[in-house]
Amino acid sequence: VFARDGAEDPRDERAALIGGGHHDGAATEARVKNEGAPEAFAGAGVSAVFLWVAVRHIDLGSVRDTWRTAKPLPWIPLAMLAYVIGHFVRGARLRYLVRGEAGLPVTTATNVVVVGYASNNVLPARLGELVRAGMLAERTGIPLTQALTVTFIERLVDGVAILFLLIGATWATHTAGWIADLARVGALVFGLALC
Repeated sequence: VFARDGAEDPRDERAALIGGGHHDGAATEARVKNEGAPEAFAGAGVSAVFLWVAVRHIDLGSVRDTWRTAKPLPWIPLAMLAYVIGHFVRGARLRYLVRGEAGLPVTTATNVVVVGYASNNVLPARLGELVRAGMLAERTGIPLTQALTVTFIERLVDGVAILFLLIGATWATHTAGWIADLARVGALVFGLALC
């Protein structure tokens, strides 16, 4: 089977190998299945290290005592539902941002969003944003630079939304002085970014 440019499509060759076109089909299939294993183990290792860094100074006794007096119902299920709905809303926003370039279904757009967040949980320095942009470019066919621009716009909108929530919280409730200072600095930074 040939690709459109006349060269063999490596995906078809791999499928032929897995399908038993060669005597070592079983070994090839196992190799293909294990292609992502090193990356998965590396990601799990990095996650474990940063999880340890995050929890090493936490008083686990206090956490246990807090959980004993906590009332998880209905708040935890509601929080989980809000989290899932939030991802679908972000997926709809992504679909809206690329509507002029590609017809992206909401489910696919939501998958792109979720993969970006999941990658940020594993990779340092928010490198998951690059994964997200790469997946967006791959799913839609838009240039990578345009996908990076869309990702930047999404992060900017998220930052402005969080800033408005922070400012609203400082006005509506009694908060520590440093939180109000943080809101002012954030307003200044995002105000300059939007100019």
